[in-house]
Amino acid sequence: MSIFLYKKLPLNTFLFEFDNLEKAYGRNRCYICFKLKPIHAVGATGTTGTTGSELWGYATNKWEVADGIPRESPEKRGMHAEEPLLDEMTRHVREHGGASFCIEWFTSWSPCDRCSGLLLHWLRDVGGGRHRLRVWFSRIYRGNVGAVRAGLRHLRRAGVQLGVMDRRRHDNCAHALVDAARGDPTPPWHINVPRIQRAFDEIMDEKVREPGWCWWCWRPWWLADVPSNASLNYP
Repeated sequence: MSIFLYKKLPLNTFLFEFDNLEKAYGRNRCYICFKLKPIHAVGATGTTGTTGSELWGYATNKWEVADGIPRESPEKRGMHAEEPLLDEMTRHVREHGGASFCIEWFTSWSPCDRCSGLLLHWLRDVGGGRHRLRVWFSRIYRGNVGAVRAGLRHLRRAGVQLGVMDRRRHDNCAHALVDAARGDPTPPWHINVPRIQRAFDEIMDEKVREPGWCWWCWRPWWLADVPSNASLNYP
C-alpha cells in the first residue's frame, strides 16, 4: 500500500486505471484520489468560519516508493487501498479535534464488501456522524457477488453519497487531483457511463432480504470478516 499526501496522480496512471472498460484487463489495483475539506459553518453572527485544514492526495494498494522512501510497512502488503487511507483520515481528523469534514473519494473500483464495512465502521466510531462522505467509482468491483452488492446498498442507506463517475465527476477529479500538465485528462470515455450506471441502479433497486447479524460471531454482517485484532488505529 502507498499513500501520497499532497501529490497528484500521474496522468498516465489515471488514464489507464480509471478507464471504465467492461473488461478491465490488467487493472488489478485500486487507486483512490481523495480530498478532505473542512465544512464551513455559519455562526450566530452570520459569518462563515472554517475549521481544520485540507488533506488530499491519492492512495493505492500497489506498493510504491515516494521520494525514495517506501510509504508502507511490509506487513501491510495485501491490504486494500481503503484501509491505510482510513488510517490516514483517522489521524487527520483527530489532529483537528471536533472539526467536521466533507470527504470525497474518486476510486477506480467500487468498495468490496469488507471495505464497505470498514467505511461504515469508520463513519460510526471515528467520524461520529460529523463528516460527509462521497464515493465516486469508475468501475463496479465484483458486481455479481451478493455480499458486495449488499455492502454498497448499506453504504447508501447509511447516508454515503455513492455513485458512478460520470463525465462531470471525472473532470472534477482530473482537474483537481491529477497531474495533467502534459496531456488531456478527459478522453472521450463517457460512452461507457450509462452501462455502469444501469448496473449500479440494478444493485440499488434489488429487492432482497438483507443479512443482519452474523450468526457465528454475533457481529454485524459488515464486520463479520474483520479480525478482532485488525490494525485500523481505531479505539
